Amino acid sequence: MQARDIRADEVPQDLKSCGTSSCGTSSCGTSSCGTSIGANVREAQSAESRADFIHKLKISAKECEETKYWLMLCNASENYPKCFDLINFCDELGMILTKIISSARRGR
Repeated sequence: MQARDIRADEVPQDLKSCGTSSCGTSSCGTSSCGTSIGANVREAQSAESRADFIHKLKISAKECEETKYWLMLCNASENYPKCFDLINFCDELGMILTKIISSARRGR
């Protein structure tokens, strides 16, 4: 599924008034799903089986997509700094995770 740009009129009202933390992340979602990506990758490194490894990386990939969604909402809001670089990073990270998952499924 291809992501599309989010228009300003689609930004939920609660995000328009939502604050940012000192590190610039939205208190409305990016900090929790954004940090979960790395936590699940770390867990995958200690997986008990190949299936467990793949499962944890799939969770990371889903969290990456969720992070990208929140960043796109932030971009569409006037109360947040633009974060195109972070969205591009999420795209790249998602492709890396997808490649690792497909390689792990093939047993390489």
